[in-house]
Amino acid sequence: MVLIIAKYWKAGLIAAVLLLGACAGSQQGEGPRIIATTSILADVAASLDVEVATLMPNGVDPHDFEPTARDIAALTSADLILAIGLGLEDSLHDALESARSAGVTVLEIGLLVDPMAMPGGGLDPHVWTDPIRVARAVTAIGESLAAIDSSRTWEEPVNAAVDDLERLDEEIRDSLAGVTQRNLVSDHLVLGYFAARYDFEIIGALVPSTSSLAAPSSRDIADLIALIRENSIPAIFIQPGGPAGLAETVASQVGFRVEVVEVRVESLGPGADSSYRGLMLELARSIGDALG
Repeated sequence: MVLIIAKYWKAGLIAAVLLLGACAGSQQGEGPRIIATTSILADVAASLDVEVATLMPNGVDPHDFEPTARDIAALTSADLILAIGLGLEDSLHDALESARSAGVTVLEIGLLVDPMAMPGGGLDPHVWTDPIRVARAVTAIGESLAAIDSSRTWEEPVNAAVDDLERLDEEIRDSLAGVTQRNLVSDHLVLGYFAARYDFEIIGALVPSTSSLAAPSSRDIADLIALIRENSIPAIFIQPGGPAGLAETVASQVGFRVEVVEVRVESLGPGADSSYRGLMLELARSIGDALG
């Protein structure tokens, strides 16, 4: 009964804030109003010399984010919403559909950049760990901006951003050239595109799913320990707030030293990884240092 009430309450909330969003939409500022679901997408889009608001704060797990009434109102008053899609922002599904109904352009880039299929079915949403796929996304964002605001020429900033992403790809590849151990284990299946781009193999994950909300079975953990042991893997990579205790437990049962290394993948952070470029370079450095 509580679940049924919650469902209708949420639907009513979205309907109510559509009116609020429509009122807010009458106050047009300079340039298109752009909202990105994640800080990573916001930083990438901002490279086109536009202002971009970020829906999810840094450090928030996108798989677990719940929008507020203010968030929903902001979405319905935007000109362009940038999302990954492919199930990453499941909790935003109703809000994004409502924004579409209100006439907002919603660009879900995951389907536009050749998404990878997962062995268990579905498509992997973590497309941003491949800078070349991000370059394709930038082109799509530029096309959407051109359709929304024809007063600017978007070709030059798009080309400059794509060139920078291609340089970033080369820098990452060069930084990893000397790494001999090419097998990866992470907290959940978040590094698939990175592995495919830079010639690594995903051996397994603490949570064998693209969602951090899934839970491993005891058989999953036993199989992972065996794979780490069999492949002499020296490190498990987890994100801030990830299952550190589980990672330490697995590492302790392998039979040789396995380091638990914290890396940031799904959100920008402080310091070196406060931009998409910095995030990717820091990720590559951490992986290279840990695997040797």
